[in-house]
Order: sequence, then structure tokens, then C-alpha cells
Amino acid sequence: MNSDNHQATGRAARLLATVALAATVIGLGAGGALAYPKYDDGSGVGCVSCHSQFKSVGSLHNSHLLNLGIKTGGAISTTRCNVCHSNGGGTTPVYTVGSNAGAGGGGYGCAGCHGQDYGEKAGNLDSGAVGPYNGQPKASGYGLRLVHASKGVTVCATCHPSNPHTVLDETSKPPYYLMRVSNLTNPCDSAQEDLPFDVDTIGLDNDGNGTADYPNDPACLPPTTTTSTTTTTTTTLPVACGANPKGTCTAAAKAKLSISEKSAGKEKIKFSLTGIAAAVAKTDWGNPYSSDTSYALCVYNAAGNLAGSYEVARGGDTCATDPCWVVSKTVGYAYADPALTSDGISKILLAGGDAGKGKLSLQGSNATSHLPTGVTAALNGSASATVQFVTSDGGCYGGPLGTVKTADGLTFNGSTP
Repeated sequence: MNSDNHQATGRAARLLATVALAATVIGLGAGGALAYPKYDDGSGVGCVSCHSQFKSVGSLHNSHLLNLGIKTGGAISTTRCNVCHSNGGGTTPVYTVGSNAGAGGGGYGCAGCHGQDYGEKAGNLDSGAVGPYNGQPKASGYGLRLVHASKGVTVCATCHPSNPHTVLDETSKPPYYLMRVSNLTNPCDSAQEDLPFDVDTIGLDNDGNGTADYPNDPACLPPTTTTSTTTTTTTTLPVACGANPKGTCTAAAKAKLSISEKSAGKEKIKFSLTGIAAAVAKTDWGNPYSSDTSYALCVYNAAGNLAGSYEVARGGDTCATDPCWVVSKTVGYAYADPALTSDGISKILLAGGDAGKGKLSLQGSNATSHLPTGVTAALNGSASATVQFVTSDGGCYGGPLGTVKTADGLTFNGSTP
């Protein structure tokens, strides 16, 4: 089924009246070319054709309001309705991909809970029509396609090829599970995903393997491992800079570092690498979008002693109402935090590519008193410096700055070559 489709819940899949009906309806839609880029096109055509119970007794709608943090204390955030509605709460069409990124939807629509991020981009929303979020990262419902296939729905195959990816298992968190305002945190927990009064008590079959959640799905494990005396959990610690530079670090053709601490409260930093010597795959950056990958920019003086560090440990986190990290169009990730919460850093771009094509950039300021200071003082008089951008997954990018234009204790400007 199309990767933009609305993921069937255990309940919804069982509400398919007959295989024949489902196959007939799935074959409809705008031009019949994309097998449901919409949940509802405004006239009852879309996923709603088979899954019309969304606002019926038991109200899956109300469950969505609560689980996505749209309804708190009895009040509904009309802005956050755009997690599902491209044009505001209650409006149609409702796209399976195409929610309002500015309202915290991230451009994922229904697929934000009912699909996974495979690094793909949203395309045309229906036959020939250009959607407002084309080129944006999307979530793809390959597990959903398998759910429908298990029910005998095969008409999608006439338009759509086999799954191009190995389907992520039940333990992988869909994009909306990573939002700070979401009550959904564990894709293996039926109690979170299923309505309390639903008699089947089964949540989402995220990977379409016919089993859902712990203990039914073999990929799902208890959240903690308990012995007679201890309870063990696993946490990845944020990366930190060492006292001296790493011995092995991937160099780049050009590097620039600029730090200004001339005015208290207005300190700034900019750093960039272009032409990274080795080929850099998306996975080489880790995965700050859906895991806890963290980063640090480490600055060393001419003697190789740590002069200052800037750390960003916001993997899988939310900045205001949006994910801090998004999958960028440049084989990597982009970070944005207007609140400058992590060491004053506002933006990071991690762009992979072939050898000589990769690049990264970072910038920050001290408008919120989070940016570390005293770095320029530690670099005062340095004829050279070393800058390394390190990841919690063991990556290191950077090297010596052989040309220093300014190191007067208040500003530092260095570059390579």
C-alpha cells in the first residue's frame, strides 16, 4: 500500500467489512494513482471509506486529541489540530502526509503515528496534483501495507512496488511518539495505544507482522529488567569533549571558527566545515531525530588543551512544539532551537555526501545566557587551534586551524587553509 497511508490499528483492521469491499474502495481515490494519499478528501473518499468509525461511539478522535497533547484540561489547542488537518481543525481534506509542520505536525499527517521515518520525502498528493509539503520528510507506512495485505487487499500492488525497505520492527518509535507533548512513548505498549474501553485491548501492529505489542510481538521486551534485588535500565550518556583532541578525526578541505565575546549577553559562535575528506553517509551522523544521539563542538588551544565546549544532547527531543531535529534534504539532519536551550546553539546542519562533498555548520548566541563564555580568553594569543565536532556514536570531524586572524582574548577567528 502507498507509504503515505493511514496506519490501521488492531481495531480498525478488524473493522474491514469484507476483503472485497476493502479492495474495491482502496482502488478508488483521486485518479486511482496513489491508493489513498488522504484519510478523507471531504466527500468521504479515502481511508475513511473503510475506517469511518473515527468519530463514532468510543471516539478514536478523542483518543487522538489526548494522546497527541491537543486536548489538555478540557481545552483544545486549535493550532495543534494541524498535526492532522492541513488547514486547521475539522477541515478536509485530511492528508495522510501533509500536516502543518509549524504547528508541530512535522509534515507527517496521519503517518506520524502510523508509519516510520525511512528518510523519504513527500511527493505528489494525488494524480498529478502538487501537495504543499512535497520535498518534506515523510513517514512511510510499510507496516500498514503488510497489515492490509494480510487482510487480502492486493489492489495496491497494481500501482505500488514492493516495500523498498526492511520494515522497522515494533520497538521503533514513529515520529509523533518523539514529541514532548505526545502521551505516546512506547510503541510496544497496548495500554498507551488502545482505548481503555476497547474490548480487544490491542494497540497498533506497527510492523505488520500479525502480532502487536508486548508480550505478543517477539521484538518487544519489558521496559525494565528486574532481578530479586535490582532494576536495570539502559541510558546513552551525552558525548563530552576530552581534555585533549582525539587522535583520529576526519579532516575537511575548509574549516572556519568565529567566536565573539566582546559584549556581555551578546556573545556569538559560528563554525563550519566544507569538503569533508571522507564519504559521509546519513548513518555516520547517528540518528538525532529518533534516537538519543548527541554532539559536542570541542575547541582546543595551540597547546592542545581544551579551551571550551558546546554540547547539544537533544536527540528525539522537541523544541517548543516542533522536533528539534529534522531529516534534511542533504543526506543528514538539521537542528533548530530558537530558545537556545543547549549551550546557546540555535542551528546545526549535518550534510553527508561523497568524499569531498560533506559539510557541517553550527551557530549560536548568548541571548538566553546559555552559551558558554571564557573560550576566547582561553584562546588568547594562540597562533593555532584545533576544533573537533564529535558524536556520541564515535564520529569525529575537524582538525587544526592553521590560520589565526584574531585571538585577542575577546574575539577569535581561525580557519583552514
